[in-house]
Amino acid sequence: MKFIIADLEGIDSEIASSLQKWLAHPGNQKLLAGLSQAGLRLHGESSGSGPGPLTGQVLVLSGTLPSLSRAAARKRIEAAGGTVSGSVSKKTTHLVVGANPSSKLDKARALGIEILDEEALLQRLDCQQKDLTPLGRGMCLEGGGN
Repeated sequence: MKFIIADLEGIDSEIASSLQKWLAHPGNQKLLAGLSQAGLRLHGESSGSGPGPLTGQVLVLSGTLPSLSRAAARKRIEAAGGTVSGSVSKKTTHLVVGANPSSKLDKARALGIEILDEEALLQRLDCQQKDLTPLGRGMCLEGGGN
């Protein structure tokens, strides 16, 4: 996320300069990265300048994905504005399945939830980042992905 610290309300040039120096220090960057990996989220933290392609969508992961770890999949989904849940419910919009999915697959089918494999998830993220509509088989259609 890029922004100009001095443009934030209540931050004068002295505070902005001090904060920029602190953020530029490698040790502090490592500290912040470690806190982020541990799950700390700063109030008001955003993954981008506006809503992402998965904003408002709740995804559940089941099984072993071919190339993404669960942590990496969660990070990509959340960066796109989506929410990752641990269980299937009426609020779930998509189930992302890999090898050996759990009973979550049966529950998702019973609830009529859209099932995606890793390839479909990655394609959807890629197409929607480009404001295109995913068609499958690695193809996108111009004209809006939302």
